[in-house]
Amino acid sequence: MQMLFSNAHPEELIDFLQELIAAYKGSTPPRKRLRPLVDADGNVPSPLKRLKSAKVEHAAHSPNTLEKLTRDLSDEQMAIFQMVQQGKSVFFTGGAGTGKSFLFKRLVRSLDPNTSVATASTGAASHNIGGVTLHSFSGILSGDMTFAQAVKAAKRKIGNWKRCKTLLIDEVSMIDGEYLDLLDAVARSVKNSTQPFGGLQVIICGDFLQLPPVCKNRDVPKKFAFEAECWPKLVPHCFELRRIYRQKDDHQLIRVLRLIRVGVCNEEVQKVLRSTQTNNKSIASDLKPTELCTHVAEVEDKNEKFLTDLSGEEVAFTALDNYYTEGDRAALTSQLDHLCPAPTALVLKLGAQVMMCRNVDFKAGLVNGARGVVVGFNTTADRFGVRLPIVRFASGAEKVVHSETWAHKVFGREVAARTQVPLRLSWAISVHKSQGMTIDLVNVNISKVFEFGQAYVALSRARTLEGLKVTGFTAANIRANPKALQFYKKLRQATKLAETQKENVNK
Repeated sequence: MQMLFSNAHPEELIDFLQELIAAYKGSTPPRKRLRPLVDADGNVPSPLKRLKSAKVEHAAHSPNTLEKLTRDLSDEQMAIFQMVQQGKSVFFTGGAGTGKSFLFKRLVRSLDPNTSVATASTGAASHNIGGVTLHSFSGILSGDMTFAQAVKAAKRKIGNWKRCKTLLIDEVSMIDGEYLDLLDAVARSVKNSTQPFGGLQVIICGDFLQLPPVCKNRDVPKKFAFEAECWPKLVPHCFELRRIYRQKDDHQLIRVLRLIRVGVCNEEVQKVLRSTQTNNKSIASDLKPTELCTHVAEVEDKNEKFLTDLSGEEVAFTALDNYYTEGDRAALTSQLDHLCPAPTALVLKLGAQVMMCRNVDFKAGLVNGARGVVVGFNTTADRFGVRLPIVRFASGAEKVVHSETWAHKVFGREVAARTQVPLRLSWAISVHKSQGMTIDLVNVNISKVFEFGQAYVALSRARTLEGLKVTGFTAANIRANPKALQFYKKLRQATKLAETQKENVNK
């Protein structure tokens, strides 16, 4: 008999012992199936170090790696990158297409995966950054929870909290202020620190002039994150990215979108949007534009109807899930659902309108949001004989689309993965799911938008005016949230003051 001692949190120890018992009932050697047990500091307790550690080698701070990560950053992006490398907490923002997600991903790659976690407000947003939802990381599901309830929930994720030193949060516009304050209070308690977020370095990204926090009771709107009590001390360094990359060659569209972002619908905006009503007529007959819808049910109905209307054989592609831990399978599957934008069961036919939902090959144009149509199916020559779709993209390229794997990682350690063809039906998608995308051909019905910033999010998915068609135009639906406008006014005033002070010092 061997006696082992552990200084892990009691609930974490109970979880570990339950896994240990379950492992011994199976045929696989138990040690190969156990996740590492972490102590209160996020380390593997010494009596248990015979178990494989989850620590991942990290070389991002080597000169060569940092040079590669910063090689194509703009000056404004570089200023943010350098501040993060200095360990400072920052908030960076900017309109659609200003490279926020690009920079965010570079920052994730530059940080130690053993002590940093990339999160986002929603499953769709967490997919775009290859991270997890903030709710999943923290264990705290809602800002409506009491402090005691939130602390209890957070203790179920105590390993995450104790191990994390840098927390990255994307699409902050959809996180309500009360939830952020609750997270701050819990972090202080769990980390036993009076500093903001318990002393964590916090990197926050998002645009408050895009989608706001989800509100179940529309009579009582949620607070923005910048209205949280903790906000001023949480992110003392704020930046606004200005340069547009998505529509870089369409200056008229850039100018119009900048006006729409702040709720301006003047004569120029109205004229340009109305001029798009005749667009898409020159597009090849087999490639249809994607319609952006405000409701998920409408998306599902349209895609199902158009697929049913196609004649020909249905070809089904079923996702393959793998699990590398004895954790909660339902929770892991839920994370894979958030992480992988391709459906678990994808049904295609010849003529199906599809969209790439992963960046696979930039040179070939196989990027997230690339539009195409299924023109055939190819059977692999190996012994498995797997059928794969052949897609003709808007660029004219015709490619066999192979399966891709999405890995769910916790502090750099892969705990589950899903393999699926990176396509989804695209006669229609939701405005919510489109956030962060660049879409070649898109139709937007302005009359159906109901939220501040929703029209801007939908319209700014377009790469060019030629690829955009606007119907149901109503000037009243071009709206920006007054609170968000005031926030940006103050941010720019503070930025201008800081720049003036810097110039005076350098004189």
